[in-house]
Amino acid sequence: MLLLYYGGAGTKESAVQTPDAARQIVDPQKLEEDYRAKTKAIVAEFVSAAEVPSAEGANLADKVKTELFGLTVPPKFKDLHAELFFAAGKLLDSLKNGNETKKLESLATIKQAKNKYDWLN
Repeated sequence: MLLLYYGGAGTKESAVQTPDAARQIVDPQKLEEDYRAKTKAIVAEFVSAAEVPSAEGANLADKVKTELFGLTVPPKFKDLHAELFFAAGKLLDSLKNGNETKKLESLATIKQAKNKYDWLN
């Protein structure tokens, strides 16, 4: 829900109030460092989810997907992030439905990502 405030004619108030947190400048280097660290940990959870029993793995895969969804992604990693997110969804689906093929496909995506981005290892 978006709340707009109109101060009426002759006032100097802004029509939209922006929280201070939204006005802060983002440091691209810090954003990238944070993204790399968090994504590396999430990928490790992803691999763990594939190795445990289905019910527990499904819970972990769901957690991985949620964590990925919550990350702020640097522009240069948007393709990687999309691949990881879809792989997590595929893993979750495979663990819920017992589809070994989808599980192997999702793990292959992770392996490719680790080969391309060595910082994921």
